[in-house]
Amino acid sequence: MRTLAAIDIGTNSIKLLVANVEEDGTLDVVLREKEMVRLGSETLRTGVLSPEAIEAGASTVEHLAKLAHG
Repeated sequence: MRTLAAIDIGTNSIKLLVANVEEDGTLDVVLREKEMVRLGSETLRTGVLSPEAIEAGASTVEHLAKLAHG
């Protein structure tokens, strides 16, 4: 068995999934988190991420990475 983590960064939310993977490929979910960051709220209009969105995204990924390592 091994433990894997994945972070999914979308336009509205950033999600974390940590799971134990058995030898037969089945998953046992250990942790699931979701943070609403709304990265795309201004991006669709302006075509770029705002400094606030970048900060929110970076701090959220940092937080979720710490959870995954724990």
